Amino acid sequence: ALKRDPGDSRSNNAMGLWLMKRGRFADAEPYFRTAVNTLMTHNQNPYEGEPLYQLGLCLRYLGRLDEAYDWFFKATWNAAWQDSGFFQAALIDTARADYIKALELVNRSLWRNGLNHKASHLKIVLLRLLGQSEAALKLAETSLALDRFNSGALYETYLLTSETSVLTELKTLMRDDVHAYIEYALDYAQAGRYKEAMDLLDLYVEGKLDLYPMALYIKGFIAAQQGELLLAEDFFDQASRLSPDYCFPNKLEELVA
Repeated sequence: ALKRDPGDSRSNNAMGLWLMKRGRFADAEPYFRTAVNTLMTHNQNPYEGEPLYQLGLCLRYLGRLDEAYDWFFKATWNAAWQDSGFFQAALIDTARADYIKALELVNRSLWRNGLNHKASHLKIVLLRLLGQSEAALKLAETSLALDRFNSGALYETYLLTSETSVLTELKTLMRDDVHAYIEYALDYAQAGRYKEAMDLLDLYVEGKLDLYPMALYIKGFIAAQQGELLLAEDFFDQASRLSPDYCFPNKLEELVA
């Protein structure tokens, strides 16, 4: 298809997705840019927003957050991508410590899709960071009423209350599943909340001798994001010495780590 029409937005977007899903972010970027350029040639606010959003996602994986932010925001011109675009932009504003702007954007995401549990979790985090503890606890309660398996909301409840019973409930809900701990730790890391991410992983790691290597690789990645390179190197070294049997990294974030 690309030989017949090198500028076709649909084919370029599809090729970009094929490459990005395999972790080939630098190779994917030109295809997304070609798709975007085609769509925006005659209309700076095109009817299709997916290539704009996917370009933002690709740039986020490449660590170019300022560029990614602009494309996430641009993608929200298309209604179908508003909840995803505003949510991703809110993550970046949270990482920038612009919590008020992040709260505004996550609210826009939730107005479009009130059942986005990741967005609800992020809003609870932001309310806590802004000192609105009562509102944060109320939203956590509402989120858990909608989904009892929303471990992010439960962890935030623990951070807000420091109640041992809540921590026990969280550990029971997580079932000592390393993948669950990694999933929520990555949610925090994407928002620049590295301490919460590290503390959550510590709940899994604490007292274990037979560890799943990716838990330590993720800890090393988080330490590196904080600029603690010696600590990161230590985690990576520990992880490399563990048995790789049954270790199957299956997330793009794990590939980056």
